[in-house]
Amino acid sequence: MMKAPLLILCCLSAISAGPVVSEVGPPALESSAPAQELTREAWRKSFSQAMTIGSSAELKRLVKKKPDFASEWIVETAEAISSAPNDGLFERMDAFRKSWKAAWGTEFCNKMEVYFSLLDVQVKRTRARLRGTFAKKTVLYHENMNGEKLPHKFTALGMEFEGLAKAFSDLRDDYFTSRCHLFAANCYEEPALGKKDADLKRACKNYELYMDACDRIELKDTAYILTKERYTGLAALGFGSREREGEGEAGAEGEGKAGKARGPAGATINVDMEFDLVEKLSSLSRPSYFLDEIYPIWNSVSLNKKGSRATIARIENGPDVLRIGSADIQIDLDRDGEGDVDLPVRGKLEPVVMEIGEGPSKRKWAILAVTGSETDTYQGVQVNLSPNDDLVNIYYAPAGSMRGEVAGTSIRVLDDNLDGIYGSPAVAYGHIGLTKDNFQPEMDSIVIGKTNRALPWSEYQQIDGVWYKLAMTDGGTKLSATPHNVRTGSLKLKYKGPKASFVIVRGENDYANSFFDLTSGKSVDVPVGRYTLYFGLVTKGKKKQILKSVMLPSDTTPTWTVAKPDQEIEVELGSPFGFDWKAEIAAESVVVLGQTVCVTGVAGERYERVWGAVARPEVSYRKAGDKRGSKGEEMDKVQDQDSLYKSWKAPWFPLDIELSKRASLTDVEVQLTEKKNKLFGKITSVWK
Repeated sequence: MMKAPLLILCCLSAISAGPVVSEVGPPALESSAPAQELTREAWRKSFSQAMTIGSSAELKRLVKKKPDFASEWIVETAEAISSAPNDGLFERMDAFRKSWKAAWGTEFCNKMEVYFSLLDVQVKRTRARLRGTFAKKTVLYHENMNGEKLPHKFTALGMEFEGLAKAFSDLRDDYFTSRCHLFAANCYEEPALGKKDADLKRACKNYELYMDACDRIELKDTAYILTKERYTGLAALGFGSREREGEGEAGAEGEGKAGKARGPAGATINVDMEFDLVEKLSSLSRPSYFLDEIYPIWNSVSLNKKGSRATIARIENGPDVLRIGSADIQIDLDRDGEGDVDLPVRGKLEPVVMEIGEGPSKRKWAILAVTGSETDTYQGVQVNLSPNDDLVNIYYAPAGSMRGEVAGTSIRVLDDNLDGIYGSPAVAYGHIGLTKDNFQPEMDSIVIGKTNRALPWSEYQQIDGVWYKLAMTDGGTKLSATPHNVRTGSLKLKYKGPKASFVIVRGENDYANSFFDLTSGKSVDVPVGRYTLYFGLVTKGKKKQILKSVMLPSDTTPTWTVAKPDQEIEVELGSPFGFDWKAEIAAESVVVLGQTVCVTGVAGERYERVWGAVARPEVSYRKAGDKRGSKGEEMDKVQDQDSLYKSWKAPWFPLDIELSKRASLTDVEVQLTEKKNKLFGKITSVWK
């Protein structure tokens, strides 16, 4: 699902005149409640207090949480330093420089200091006038957005913001150039002009110019990330006017010695893709947590009594699902209230093919659908998921793919993240079973040649020894493949533990949209650059007896750098396994919070969403520094239907445990151990 454009402007509240309500938000954690909005004044007060006590961790957290407030104050501070410098301003800028670098990894603060240090008096006067105009236009924008939403006003404002962007650009003020282009883009978007009249090509052009300005000053924050996701989604549908990354002559980045997978730069190959149904769940091995027989945790459509309707999630302007009768479920493709395609209501997995999209983006799409039975199990607890007259849940898995050929090699692109677009960007969701602030990526995949194993969809991909930059347009009906010279080394996975079905790393900078599966070979070719753990899957067993867990990075998981061609870097993950958790230490008790308990690996990686092998560690405590701890007490887990029906999240974790302790014992350390977990074996945490 593409992020709604108005969500992006919510990240610019510091320069906005009023609240903006997003019509479509990002994937949210299940059962999450909206946090109370932090005002600019409260944020600045908190930042100043953190400066006073010298808390670098809190400064980083504040900058990460509200980059819009931070960037605004950074600009104000840099401007003030250029006019009337003093020790207080220098101290604040030093705090910003360190915390911004820690939170976002860029040199934005230095860029702002340099810009303002070079301004002459006339430029400052012109800039102040433009700032005043910008403020007035943002007020008009919000008044119209929160009022009548008159399209002609948005069109006029869009043109005015574009003019302001040009004026700021002439002053080389990339900060406000970027802001003007982002407001202009939103003036042409669907929430402003409506889905029928939205000018998405013009919006994309402004998104491009916004990102260009941000790139020049290294302002790559939350707004930038959301904008890029929105732009990429629109570009996949054919609205982007150019490629933003790797522009220029093909293969320009390949100067210097190339590695063993070098491919020639050359003309782009354009391919018309054809739909191909994935008839069986087990016909291909794909990098997904869901593609096995544990359908109770698949995506689903829930319908109530006869006459109810629901929407297939994630597909923009996607079809509705109608319950015509008790066992008569139909898909309404054009949302006219009439069913167009039957959706079987049976306990047998069956394919359902439909058409989605319009114009050149019209394409076939498919799912494998099934309903539950009376004797299903959910994390070891027996449940009845069979349909009845009051409720039917239809569980579905991806079954759509597009086939083509690149330079004589068969290519198959699969919509595994179920957003209706073949070859769309990976998106992370807050699924049930994840600890707080962790998200599970879902990505499309690609099958190259004659193999039953898919790779993650990646912008840069090696095909028959040649590196290509791939792009899908018109929803996935067309593929372009441009050969590139790529300097390559390799990554080699060193892993101990349950079977690592997939271990996927993500590149940075030019390769930020490129993903490589380290289990696809003994040593995997990658472009020279830096890589981070993105997503993994570990498993044990088969079919309904499968045990599994998602592998995700933590704040302590390292990056791996392939610094030169032909260099091989080892990536060590897995055993010895430990635990991460949170505990509440009171005067006479130690409470370990079950829903914070997570298995960890040697590189700090987190093993989340454990299915079929939920940890039940023994908890001990001791006086900090002592050699021995208290006798371990085992954490319990949900084992009955009543507890399950109260909370479907609870059985994914051990239950809270409370241990009694002496009130005189104040400095306490806690340890979690499990002698033999069904999936991970022995798990022993550090004392903390």
